[in-house]
Amino acid sequence: MRFTQSRTALLATVVTLGAALPAGAQKGHGGDGPKSHAMPGMEMKHDDAGRADRAVQEQARRDTRHADKMADKMEDKTRKEARKAAKATEKRENKAEKALDRTEHHALDAARHADKHALHGIRLTSAQRAQIRAIDKKYDAQLRDLEKQDRAGEKAGRPDDPALVQRIDAIRDQERAELRALLTAAQLPAFDRNVTVRVRH
Repeated sequence: MRFTQSRTALLATVVTLGAALPAGAQKGHGGDGPKSHAMPGMEMKHDDAGRADRAVQEQARRDTRHADKMADKMEDKTRKEARKAAKATEKRENKAEKALDRTEHHALDAARHADKHALHGIRLTSAQRAQIRAIDKKYDAQLRDLEKQDRAGEKAGRPDDPALVQRIDAIRDQERAELRALLTAAQLPAFDRNVTVRVRH
């Protein structure tokens, strides 16, 4: 009788303990009970982090496109300014070249007519006229040679020689000196006066 009561009490204890265990524990570790899942709050945090990463990446792409556009605009502006500056430089160079051409032409014209202007109003002898023609021929050949060299340089694309006018003036001065040496003392005042007036003009 005592044994039966003890057995009954033991069974009651086992049943009580079994009822207190979770369902998964009752079926054992290898059972087919429900698997554990992440909490809903953790899933929401994970989705928010993914959206934030995508937003950062998209903003970075927009910033890159904007930077590329700004760089292209700056490059276009730089090219336009460079073309504008080049045109302005070319315009100044053309203007300076034309001015130099006019100066050279004026110097050549003055040198070719130096004898006529310097001897204007002076009575010359036949011998003086013959000598003057020889002098004029000699220096005119030198002037033609300079002019020929200048034209050849222009055709070759070389810049104008800034010393050309000085060389023309030097030839003219040499011619005047030789012409003056042919004149008599009575003729010199008129010659010097003509040269002075011509130089002023």
